[in-house]
Amino acid sequence: LVAATGSSFPVLTKTPGQSQQERQEEVDCIGDALVSGKNVVIAGGGATGVELAGDILETFPADSRKGKVTLICSSDRLIDDQPEYYSERCKKALEELGCTILFNDRVTSHTDTTVATSGEPIHLELKSGKTLDCHAYVAAYARG
Repeated sequence: LVAATGSSFPVLTKTPGQSQQERQEEVDCIGDALVSGKNVVIAGGGATGVELAGDILETFPADSRKGKVTLICSSDRLIDDQPEYYSERCKKALEELGCTILFNDRVTSHTDTTVATSGEPIHLELKSGKTLDCHAYVAAYARG
């Protein structure tokens, strides 16, 4: 039994009413973005975001991808509900895999889509005032 009240992971779980084909196209776009030199941004420095970033970077190692993965963390360390040792270990592992990590920031707004299927990049605005463009955006944090 899973009761995820208040949680919303738009790319990690199927959107209600979405067909299997639409879901597969959405997931495939993330991989396509990486190998074609486009960027993927993951918002959320908790366990879900860290694991997803690691999985993507291991599936698409540096020698097979041209795009980059950026992880945005709203706190000053990854997985901040765990001992600092784990946070540092995760940070080191992700950076060794080629991940760019932005700490103490968060996405405040983005274009409506999470995957740029039209070829136009997704525009992200951050709390710090910075902006990022990417071709796949994954909100991997609880919004409840």
